[in-house]
Amino acid sequence: MTPQRFARLAPLLVAFASLEVLTQVVTAAAGLLVVRVLPVAEFAVYAIAVSVQASLAVLSDIGISTLLLSRAGHHSNDELRLAKILTAARALRFRLFAVVSLAAAPLLWWSLSATKPSLAAWAVILGLVLATVALQVSATVDGTMALALLRSVRYQGALLSGSLVRLVGVLVVLRRVPTSWAGLIINLCGTAAQALYLRSFIRRLLPGEVDADPEDTLAFRGGVRSQLINAAYYAFSSQITLWLVGLLANSRTVAEVGALGRISSILVLAQGGVLALVAPRIARYGDRRLLLRRYVQVLSLAFGACTSVFVLSVIYPQVFLWLIGPKYSGLESLLPLAMGGTLLYALAVTVYSLNAARGWIEEAWVGVPLTLVLQAASLLVLDVSRIRDALLFGFSSSLPPLVVHSWIAVRRMRREFSRGSFSSVSS
Repeated sequence: MTPQRFARLAPLLVAFASLEVLTQVVTAAAGLLVVRVLPVAEFAVYAIAVSVQASLAVLSDIGISTLLLSRAGHHSNDELRLAKILTAARALRFRLFAVVSLAAAPLLWWSLSATKPSLAAWAVILGLVLATVALQVSATVDGTMALALLRSVRYQGALLSGSLVRLVGVLVVLRRVPTSWAGLIINLCGTAAQALYLRSFIRRLLPGEVDADPEDTLAFRGGVRSQLINAAYYAFSSQITLWLVGLLANSRTVAEVGALGRISSILVLAQGGVLALVAPRIARYGDRRLLLRRYVQVLSLAFGACTSVFVLSVIYPQVFLWLIGPKYSGLESLLPLAMGGTLLYALAVTVYSLNAARGWIEEAWVGVPLTLVLQAASLLVLDVSRIRDALLFGFSSSLPPLVVHSWIAVRRMRREFSRGSFSSVSS
């Protein structure tokens, strides 16, 4: 790296790193405090509702954000073109959300089987979940465009604003009203703060009230069709362990699985921040050797971080369990298993995100049948109503996506090196 390039990038990296660290600290603190504050039964309801919310958010995207990042990266200097791309992406995402909303009610009712909520409580939770997902749709589209424009500091500012709202809500409200619906209201407010921040920022950068280009609409629809099976599967696969436990076990087991997931999600949050800075640049690299070097560097960093956290969870499990409170202090032997499954999933997401930035996702569907076969085989020998077997099921489910996405990366990198040049813009 030349001194001139370092001087240009240093302020961005310092600002991003500062906001990233602060955002992750605030987000992790809010998430862990929710586990400590809520009673076991209430946290079980909260954890399942949040998992359903996450799946609905994925189903209302189905690769649109990935394609938005890729297309915007090729038109980064044309504000009118970017505005049209954004309009097309936003319109299709809200249409998908309207369709997905129809499945939300039965999905939530089935997932909450172990907690047995009343009809009124279920209706309140359903309304809060749908409202939060609707705001996430807006925040995700605008946030992806901010990343495509390399405004990662602004993107981090939006995440920080949402995390601060959640933390204040947990400290001020949830401590006095320790219920699942109060926690979901706090999530809704944090997502609203993030969505409003990003919407205001993007409106200052791009023209408003622009009609979508039919070419972009067709491209997004084609992307949805090609990724429908893959996205639908991954919308459920990341949450299937918790849902199976919710269906077959009691609220205590649900809460324990969710609490262990909160610990391991700390690294996943940090990983997401790094990818927010790296993925848009991966999409722009035109030099094949630079692309390969950056790709290997990011994966090496992710692998090192995941390995370090796993080793620490084996050596000092009591330190990690202290974060979620004394209600879950007897889970020392299970913590490494929970961490291992989540960290494998984090590595798979890292590889997928780098591949998606280059548009290398057409063959990602291969992971779906492989994972389903492994999950079916696991269910024959595991009793997922027991927490250890449930964690083993989650661990085994994380292996096929990592293998498949790594295979795609190697295959596509070799293909690109065999060609004369890349089609993406120069870095």
